[in-house]
Amino acid sequence: AVSNLTEALRINRSIGSQREMLNNIDGIVQILLTTGRLKEALSHLKEGLSLADSLDDRPRLGSFSKSMAAVLLRMGRIADAEQYLRKAGEMIREIDDSELEIGLILEQARLKLLIGDLTGALNLAADAQTKAVQCGDLANELDAILLLTQLTDDDTAHQRGVELAGQIQARHAATILSLNQLERLVNSGELDQARSCWSNVGPALDKLTDDFEMARLYNIVAEYMMATDNINRAKGYLDRARQHSEACGIAVQKIRSLTLLGQIAFSERDFEISYRNYRLALNTCKEVAAQIRDAGNLKTFQGQRSIKFLVEEIKRLSEVFGQQKRGQEHTLSSTKML
Repeated sequence: AVSNLTEALRINRSIGSQREMLNNIDGIVQILLTTGRLKEALSHLKEGLSLADSLDDRPRLGSFSKSMAAVLLRMGRIADAEQYLRKAGEMIREIDDSELEIGLILEQARLKLLIGDLTGALNLAADAQTKAVQCGDLANELDAILLLTQLTDDDTAHQRGVELAGQIQARHAATILSLNQLERLVNSGELDQARSCWSNVGPALDKLTDDFEMARLYNIVAEYMMATDNINRAKGYLDRARQHSEACGIAVQKIRSLTLLGQIAFSERDFEISYRNYRLALNTCKEVAAQIRDAGNLKTFQGQRSIKFLVEEIKRLSEVFGQQKRGQEHTLSSTKML
């Protein structure tokens, strides 16, 4: 589909059909976003925004600005994402488009989730679902539920999501709902139920290869494998998560993968590898933090339990290395005395 639209875009560029070019770019961007090809989407969005601005196409400016915010947010470029969220908000309020408004609220919720404001994210996702129900917007309602089921163990939301996924034939969404459920079961220590959940969803995950959520989903499965002592399989899923994060530029899931790899290495007493992964994860956190301009948001981000964990583990491993070095120096000194 992307290749067909790209060819159509090339033809419309050559004949100067700007309106058709906008349609082509819009179609390409939607596919690239869905499949997680964020870096490619970025260049098309820049072209789309420039063209929409020259044509004073307000709906497209609102849509492209929202999509640009979505891409930048997943890449951890928070300050830039906030700028486009503001721009999208101005355009969307001006054209009074309920579908775009709900999509904008969901991106604002994802921003809250990224910086660690889980209550804010939950409230915005619930607001988006309510508005989607009022408008009969099934696609955005399902998107809101996919976010809600990351934030809460509300069975009603899960069941509604399953119903919607079947209704609009969104099999990928049904898989993500089940993996969100798996994550909650692992976090709450309900491993018997987690095993049952995994046996049902595992085969479906293998068919889901081109969704922008892949890095997060692989990390969820890796944590499940760690909890059930399948360490080699956990490493395999973490490798896949990292590959996807690197390819797409998804900063937050890269942090999560590196942290889990650090935990595995620590459990195997490979302290140098553990330290290296924790340090890489913390450095990525610092890169994201450098993109946050709002002081309140920065404080919330830095106060996340996951970041405190990295700081504490790096400190602990530094102490271990210090003890090992002192022990080696003592042994060397004793040998010289002999």
